[in-house]
Amino acid sequence: MIWPLNSDSGKRRESENLAALLQRGSECERAGELREAEECYRQVLVLLPEHAGARRLLANTLAVRAGAYQGIGDFESAIEDYEESLLLDHAQARVHNNLGNVYKSLGRSVDAVAAYRDAIAIDGGLAEARLNLGAALHQMGESGQAMAECRAALELRPSFAEAGLVLGFLLEQTGDAAGAMECYRGATSVRPDYAEAHFNYALQLLLQGNFRSGWKEYEWRMRLPDWESAWRHADRGRWDGSALEGRVIHLYAEQGF
Repeated sequence: MIWPLNSDSGKRRESENLAALLQRGSECERAGELREAEECYRQVLVLLPEHAGARRLLANTLAVRAGAYQGIGDFESAIEDYEESLLLDHAQARVHNNLGNVYKSLGRSVDAVAAYRDAIAIDGGLAEARLNLGAALHQMGESGQAMAECRAALELRPSFAEAGLVLGFLLEQTGDAAGAMECYRGATSVRPDYAEAHFNYALQLLLQGNFRSGWKEYEWRMRLPDWESAWRHADRGRWDGSALEGRVIHLYAEQGF
C-alpha cells in the first residue's frame, strides 16, 4: 500500500528545493554566471511568486548584468534589464541613477532627468544622483537648476571631487572665474591626482595672466585620460630642462597653434 505524502513532508520538500535553488543562484552570481543565477531565482518565483528574497536577488542580478551591458555600450539591453529590475524592486535608488546614465548616453535627457529624480526621491542623500541630475539639466539649458544640484551634491559629500569639477565648469560659463577656481582648488585638495581639475584650473590661471603657476598646472594635461592616444609623440622622452649639448630636440605644434 502506498501512503499519500502528508502536507508537512510536501512543504519540507518544497522548502528544500527553494533553498537549493537560492544557494545555487548565489553560487552562480559569485562566479559571474549571471544568466544561470537569473534562471535559479526565476524558478524560485515560479514555485513561490511572493518570495521577497528571490525577487530582490533577481532584481540585483539583472541590475549587475545591466551594468555589464552598459560598460560595453549595449544600452538597449541595459535599459531592458534595469527596467525589469525596478519592476521587481522599485526602491533601488542606484539602479534608477544607473538607468539615468544610460538614457543620458543615448541623448534622452528628459528620461535621464526623470530617472535621476526617481533616485533622489528614494534616497535624497545619494550625491551621485544629484550630480548626474545637475549635468543632465545643464544639457537641457537649465544652468541655474544644474548648479543648485551640484551644490547639493557637494553639501552631501564635501569630498566629491567630480561635483566640484562640474560646478566649476558651470561657474565658468556664467563668468564667475573666482568661483570656478575655488571649485577646482577644492577638487584637487581632496583628490590631488585629479588631472581634469588641475587642467581646468591651469586654464583659469593662464587667462588671468598668472603664467608661472598656470604653465606648471598645465603640465597636468599629460595625465588626462585621453591624452596619450591623441599625442603623436607619447612614446618619446620629454625634455626635462637639462643641457642639450650634443643632443637633438624635436619641437612640434602640440595643439595646432
